[in-house]
Amino acid sequence: MFKIKNILIKGILLLLFFQTGMVYAQDITFEASVDNNRVSLGSSIKLTLSFTGLSNARALQLPPMDDFQVQYLGPTRRITIVNGNYSKIVSHTYNLLPLKVGTFQIPSFHVEIDGKTYTSEPISIKVVDNSSDSSNGLNADVSTSQTVRLSDKISLVVETHKNQVYVSQPVPLTIKLYVNGLSISDIAYPVFDKKGLLVDEYGKVKQYQELKAGVRNNVFEFNTVVYPTQTGDLKIGPVQLTCNLVSQGQRRGSAFGGFDSFFDDFFNTVEKQPITVQSQAIGLKVLPFPEANKPKNFSDAVGEFHLSVSASPLEVNVGDPITIRMKVWGIGNLKMVKMPQFKDSEDFKVYEPQIKLEDGVKILEQVLIPKNEKIKAIPEVHFSYFDTDKGQYQTIVKKAIALTVHPAKQQSELKVFSSQDKTEIRTPEKIGEDIVYIKEKPGQFRSIDDVFYKSVMVKWIVAGITLFFIGGLLYYRRHNRVSTDLAYARRLKAPKQAKEGIKEAYQYLKRHKTKEFYVTIFKVIQHYFGNKFHLSSQGLTIKELEKIFDNKNIKQEMVSSVQQILEECDQVRFASTIKEEATMKKHLEQVESIIDYFERKVS
Repeated sequence: MFKIKNILIKGILLLLFFQTGMVYAQDITFEASVDNNRVSLGSSIKLTLSFTGLSNARALQLPPMDDFQVQYLGPTRRITIVNGNYSKIVSHTYNLLPLKVGTFQIPSFHVEIDGKTYTSEPISIKVVDNSSDSSNGLNADVSTSQTVRLSDKISLVVETHKNQVYVSQPVPLTIKLYVNGLSISDIAYPVFDKKGLLVDEYGKVKQYQELKAGVRNNVFEFNTVVYPTQTGDLKIGPVQLTCNLVSQGQRRGSAFGGFDSFFDDFFNTVEKQPITVQSQAIGLKVLPFPEANKPKNFSDAVGEFHLSVSASPLEVNVGDPITIRMKVWGIGNLKMVKMPQFKDSEDFKVYEPQIKLEDGVKILEQVLIPKNEKIKAIPEVHFSYFDTDKGQYQTIVKKAIALTVHPAKQQSELKVFSSQDKTEIRTPEKIGEDIVYIKEKPGQFRSIDDVFYKSVMVKWIVAGITLFFIGGLLYYRRHNRVSTDLAYARRLKAPKQAKEGIKEAYQYLKRHKTKEFYVTIFKVIQHYFGNKFHLSSQGLTIKELEKIFDNKNIKQEMVSSVQQILEECDQVRFASTIKEEATMKKHLEQVESIIDYFERKVS
């Protein structure tokens, strides 16, 4: 009977042990996996590197892969409990975009942890081209003597009709994006190094189809004009353009038998993969302006231009303003064109001109003031430019404008009238209006500084009113901001709510209620960061927090502290682990330290 009791007691204790403290499976493992071993050119696969039993595993810097464009997507963390075994899994996901058709090998990856090297298995990937026979989908095998590359399906070409130009000469530039058998979105404007160039804004993007090497391509055409600013050999490009490749995501399986196709269509997802397309560079030989026959008034205007000059009014008096209006338009960089201007002379006083550019026309307005009535015309205007088509200088001359100038009008002046005997006529003076009489009695004397507004009491009253007004204004602004700015209000509430949660956790600590304690501090952290950064507290995850911490440059030891305390909370919440009182107290102090740090250091 005694033996049976012992067996029953041991069995109950063992059962309680498994219910209250799960067994940990903390052996470290490292493996690589992909979501698909077969993919079409233009679609991507996801490579996942998973670490089991290692909560702080960092992302690997993958070696260069000639056959794939690699993009790191980010980490994920999860906890698994299988048959009482508790495991932490950290995964890092990468997006791999195949660059050509064929069968390729993702190599083994090596990572060293605590002096031990872990190696993943190599993975074989088959890339096919299904653009020519979309009905076969990914099941279509491609048999071709020539390797199909992603660059054959999407490419960027830069074109210009001039390779030898002069300084400031306008050079039309055409950039074409060719796309064949791919879906793209979010196309950005092309970019390139503008050193030695002035570049106009892009015009409206043209979209059409064009045959290239016998294949019909969708074409996106960008047009602009560049102007060389220095002589010598220049390069345009390489030009880069970014966009997203759009492909169908993996279909989810359905458990509803005959409804498979319906659910497959319903759950189809679209994936976007960013890609950068680059063109070849093109060269420009930039020539200096010839010195032969170079006009004195040449002002670096290059192209083909027209000039008009007008003046108004044409009949004035000496000292009256005349407005000169000049317009220059044509083919060339009007921003670099220097307008002809008048200077001060014996005949005219000249004011600084007003120059503006409107709808492809450069306009100058300048005011001239004639100094004498002998002026018969406004001088002729010369404007010189270099004609790149003819390879020579051209000068436009606008003839003098006839002008009529009259003498200045005599203005009425104040005069003093007098009789022949030079007797002045004066207005009778009114006696007493301008005299201030002296008081017969001085009245009561008092100190000059003895005034009411200089008393101490008045100063205190004014100071009190000022402080009351400032305090009221600050209170109103704060109250108004709390009422209208939800993010600000939540940020103010974060430390106060956290303090209340910490008090509640302390009560559970004293009563040694482990699960309630860790549930409470988990909510404290969750709600604190949700309020602090104006996020949804319920859906806040460590992954989202890591992104925020990266953006705000939080030091790594604090990030690790937050990760560690959240993992401790997960162990107790999901695995019902028992913790000692000293450990719980240490974790509570850790939470207080985290909140104190973010209140002092992070705005």
